[in-house]
This record gives sequence, structure tokens and C-alpha cells, in this order.
Amino acid sequence: MHKFALISKYGDFLPVALRMVQRGDDVRIYIHDNHHKQMYDGILPKQHSPDGFFEAGRYVVYDMTGFGKAADRAIQRGYPVFGASSLADWLELDRAGAIKLCEEVGIKVPRAKKFWSSDVDGMKAYVRKVKRRLVLKPCNNAATDLTYVSSSWEDMLRELDIIRTLLPRQRMPVVLEDFVEGVELSFEGWWDGKQFLRPFNCTFEEKKFMNGGLGPNTGCAGNVVM
Repeated sequence: MHKFALISKYGDFLPVALRMVQRGDDVRIYIHDNHHKQMYDGILPKQHSPDGFFEAGRYVVYDMTGFGKAADRAIQRGYPVFGASSLADWLELDRAGAIKLCEEVGIKVPRAKKFWSSDVDGMKAYVRKVKRRLVLKPCNNAATDLTYVSSSWEDMLRELDIIRTLLPRQRMPVVLEDFVEGVELSFEGWWDGKQFLRPFNCTFEEKKFMNGGLGPNTGCAGNVVM
């Protein structure tokens, strides 16, 4: 038996937590978002706060970005932590910063330019200048509905006019990057502070709602994890 403290934003790990409980692990569960706290009520024991999670011999697991500072404090106190750190938050949420880091270490990335979502005129001027098929992506996970894959540079201009109407006062960092044809891949490696734990995880990311690349973008509805 192992002891775990599972801290979630929306309850994404609950199916895994159920398997862990069924095999006899001692699992404490906390869901941060108030709209999701009721998930798995009556199926899994949950706590209404993370107090008491941290004790000797208990592994602390986070399933979402945004807990980096709390995870750093737990690491400094000597607890084994999986899935979160301030570095992980930065890599995931600061898209422009992560792109720059990739360039510095020699990873090829699509050409991209950072803007504020309120600077629609600036984005439109850039689109007219490059006249390439572009993708609009937010620099955090709080506005995934802003993600847009255009069919042409003219299509992106029309989308930006829609954004101006829908988000007249919001100001968040976004990037416009070149569209690249192909299958999106993600790789994950677990680092224990000294070396990567193998094997690496590879995911084929299919985000369209329907088969054949049709329909609106979703989070990761058709992903295949290997």
C-alpha cells in the first residue's frame, strides 16, 4: 500500500484515483474548483481543503498547472511531489516564453509573434503584413476558447474582428504563429531531480470534435496516448 495526496483543479485524475483506492492505496483527494467539488461524491472520499495532506511517507500529486508555488513549498519541506512546479507553470502558461526557450536550445518552432488580446489592430496589421495562414493561441489555459486555426490570412482577419466584439475589455497575452500541416505531438518525461524516468510518454493530439479533422477545436478529445 502507498499513501497519496491528490490535489486537483477540476477532478481530472478521479478515474485514476478510483483505481488506486480499489488496489488498496491510502488516497486523500482535494478538488480546488468549487463547481467540480461534487464529482464522485459517494464514490471516493474527498476533503474540503488540502489541510492535513502533507505528512511523512505520503506522495503529493497535482494534475493541473497553476499549483506551482504550492508544489515548490512542498518540495522544499521534503515531500515527494509529482506533476507541478513553478517551472512547469511557466512552460505551460507562458507560451511566448516557452517558444523562446525552444529556440535557444535548438528546437525548431513555427514563427510566432506575441500580442495582447486587446491589440486587435496590431494583430490585423501583422496578418496583412505576412499574409500567411496563421493560428491564434492564448498564453494560458484560462482562455482556450480563443484558440483559432484559420483557413487563410483573410479568415484570420475576420476572426480578429469577432474577438474585438466578444472581448472588448479583456487583456491577455496571445501569440499568432504560422500554421504547420501535420499531426501535433506532445512528449512528457518525468524528472526526479537527477535524471529522466523512462519510458517517455508520446501523445498524438487530435483536437477536432469530429473524425477527419472536422468541427470545432476541443481540449484534446481525440488524443491517442502511447
